Amino acid sequence: MERRKQPRIMLDVLSVDINDGKGFFQGRVTDISKTGLCMDDLPQRINAETKKLTVVVSGRRDHFRLVVCPKWYTNGNAIKTIGGEILNSSWMWEDFVSRLEPLSNDFDFMETFT
Repeated sequence: MERRKQPRIMLDVLSVDINDGKGFFQGRVTDISKTGLCMDDLPQRINAETKKLTVVVSGRRDHFRLVVCPKWYTNGNAIKTIGGEILNSSWMWEDFVSRLEPLSNDFDFMETFT
């Protein structure tokens, strides 16, 4: 059952640099929302059980520094995936996510009045 408060936006164009307090790691972001994100292609040695990760999400021209609280993780053969809650989202992050959210279809509402 889906327990997320915000809808997820699936994508494959953002990279992520993560500091777990002991090392720096690179990966990719697979989905985002205003309050969370999923990071994939991470090395097994990253500590997903830490309370906070410092994360820099990068696109072509956009860079966002976030503090993320890991909520879950999975271990693959050689990679780790981490899903987490964003603890300090800025208005720039929320604007970035809002620009990517699918627009609601207001045409159905208008058709009932024409």
